[in-house]
Amino acid sequence: TIIALTLALSFVAASPLSSRSHDLYERFSDRLRRWQRSLRIPEEAEIDPGDANAMVVGMGRIGRGAFDMKSVTIAQLEAFLEVKRRMDETGRRPSRSIVFLATGGEETGSDLGTRWVLWQHRDLTQRFWAVLGEGGVLETTDRTTIKYWGTSIAQKQFVHVVACSPSRARLEDLLEDLFELERNRYDVRRTEAVDHFLEGYAPTRENPLFRDAIARLQRTGLDAWALDRLPPYLRALFRNEAHPFPIEPMPGGGGYRLIISLHLLPGSDLETEIPKLLPPWLTHGVALAVRVGPPSIASTEEHPAFRALDAAIRARHGEIEHGPHFLSFYANDGRFFREAGVPYYGFTPFLFMSSDSTTISG
Repeated sequence: TIIALTLALSFVAASPLSSRSHDLYERFSDRLRRWQRSLRIPEEAEIDPGDANAMVVGMGRIGRGAFDMKSVTIAQLEAFLEVKRRMDETGRRPSRSIVFLATGGEETGSDLGTRWVLWQHRDLTQRFWAVLGEGGVLETTDRTTIKYWGTSIAQKQFVHVVACSPSRARLEDLLEDLFELERNRYDVRRTEAVDHFLEGYAPTRENPLFRDAIARLQRTGLDAWALDRLPPYLRALFRNEAHPFPIEPMPGGGGYRLIISLHLLPGSDLETEIPKLLPPWLTHGVALAVRVGPPSIASTEEHPAFRALDAAIRARHGEIEHGPHFLSFYANDGRFFREAGVPYYGFTPFLFMSSDSTTISG
């Protein structure tokens, strides 16, 4: 309340000055220019685009969206074409075939995407040496300083639940109860895969509160104070979660449905964890359809593909913090490749501010 009142009063105080900002500047411009420096601060330095032939102007929702996964696809396609150009220039050929594979439906189960390719073209996919796709993270503190460059090697297991009812009100009650459960869920779990990821990632957190909270959770396990101090993407590393979508009419009519995505840490027992996330009392009187996704499997860091990425990054950027990344909050098709025994590595090639990455999935 105090903060809200202070903020409101600051607007009241600033309003008369804001309305006369141009007049005030004209009046005091000569005095203000004395404090003007010819050297710009780093945040306002002119950008050298190098040999780039395209630029995204503005980092609002559309600008950030240009950095989303579609841009990774374009970067991969450009790399694919660059291989061909170098083959023509040098006459050398890669030691393995390179396949550019573009599929759809990643966020809706990939029934007609990656899963279909793995099922219908086993003669091809069984010969896959490795897959390089989206899902990595690249955080910077400014335009030149890399905070952490993570190549994704694992993610959670996802369980797709559809709750159906002829009554929208019943699903609204379920949704409200589910949100309340999630707000008070302190069932902290530690896993080997997450601990390994945090060895390199946790020390790069600039906020000492985050570093302390992670250390306390790793040291003591159950710590409600520490869990509440973490942002959602870090909190998800220590617990299983249920994420509901908006209620919608059933396709074809006949009632309503609520889709709930269960995010499970590696090693979770389905028979134990699903009833914890969706207890019987919560779903009483509601029809449930459950679809279990692939288990959480990690791709090895000893694979030559991961080592080649690490070597290429360090050759260009020096001894920076590069390591594995555990995808805690989103799903990608890497889980289907790993289930099929194909190493999958999520990689992003773009340097952007950490604050801009908050609206970019993966």
